[in-house]
Amino acid sequence: MLLQFYKMMKNIFMLLAVFCFLTTKIVAQTTYDVFTYTEPKGYKKETSKDFISYTKTDNKASTYCIISLYAQTASSGDMKRDFENDWQELVVKPLGVKDAPKADNNDDISGWKTYSGAANFEYNSATSMALLTTAKNGNATANILVVTNAQSFFSEVDAFLAKLKMGKPKETSSGITKSETKLDKNKSSSTILSGKGIEGVWVSYTNRNILTDRVKFNWRIFFNNGKALLTIPDAGLYNFTNTTDLTNYWGTYNYNNKKGILKSGNNLQFTDEIKNSSSEIIFIQGEEYRKCKSVNGTKLTGSFSYYANGDTYQNKLPYGQNPKITFTTTGKFSDEGLFYQILKDYSKDDAYNSAGSGTYKLKDFSIILKYSDERIKQLSFTIPASETTATANLILIGRLALHKIK
Repeated sequence: MLLQFYKMMKNIFMLLAVFCFLTTKIVAQTTYDVFTYTEPKGYKKETSKDFISYTKTDNKASTYCIISLYAQTASSGDMKRDFENDWQELVVKPLGVKDAPKADNNDDISGWKTYSGAANFEYNSATSMALLTTAKNGNATANILVVTNAQSFFSEVDAFLAKLKMGKPKETSSGITKSETKLDKNKSSSTILSGKGIEGVWVSYTNRNILTDRVKFNWRIFFNNGKALLTIPDAGLYNFTNTTDLTNYWGTYNYNNKKGILKSGNNLQFTDEIKNSSSEIIFIQGEEYRKCKSVNGTKLTGSFSYYANGDTYQNKLPYGQNPKITFTTTGKFSDEGLFYQILKDYSKDDAYNSAGSGTYKLKDFSIILKYSDERIKQLSFTIPASETTATANLILIGRLALHKIK
């Protein structure tokens, strides 16, 4: 069992205090993105475009520890806001952590300012802990995430962090200019997503995380000018304009005779093979992607919740705190606390994030919500597989999966 939370926090934050100290022992070190460190012994390594992680499990004791380093991205300009956004993306969504993190500023790491927080969560009928450290240097931010269910791993985490250093932020250039990616406000985004190849929005969904049953979604957007976006913009593609937070997600592609190559524009310079399976399915480096149908002018029906059907939390939470939203075919919606609980904009006050109702429209893979009190919110909107808005049992709003309540 883990220690009581206050004691655990004390021990874990002591680990952070040693980040900036170096060991005098000469050992082989590894570099990933802005991080330099010694790989932990006995841990299995997994690499991706956006992170590298090390996992160790003890099957007899049913314990585990995962240490993940996330590549540099653009900062919002405020470190606390960066942490809050990354906590949602790296902890809440993939791990299902419900408790708010106990967070505060911490010691610098090689000149990077840091902000850290931790929270307990239940997994496989036992208590686990997630500790996230967000580091900021200028306009760059990077993250370190430790997830474990046993204090026996603390010494190994300590040893790993004691030798970890961070280098100078990398200058990035997507090779995409603002004028190239801005859409004409009088035209649909389908103008640049139409063509004879694979132009359009594609999504994959696989369960890769050993800690959760939640599905991991990835997006690939192919424009007809040979450019590709390796994620979906926060607000979707309606009136889309390129922003600095997308810098590391741009790439280029070529496609002909049902096959092609996708080259990422980030620092890692990945090259992925594209293979066609059908008009609805392609494989990118062996991973299946399904084409998202246009949502222009369509309507939703029914209630959608962050919690899956049968989850005890689905109906327990009161109005204003329930991550649930209901749509009608007449273009109306009722938000019972989806934004307050899950999709909160931390740059705004509670009034902006509070529950409410109004009208909605779907256009260019975006959902535009107009509240009766004149608030307007726009987020990306896609539906996986071949379902339509009328039949969808799962919708994706701002990268968040919502289940239809039956």
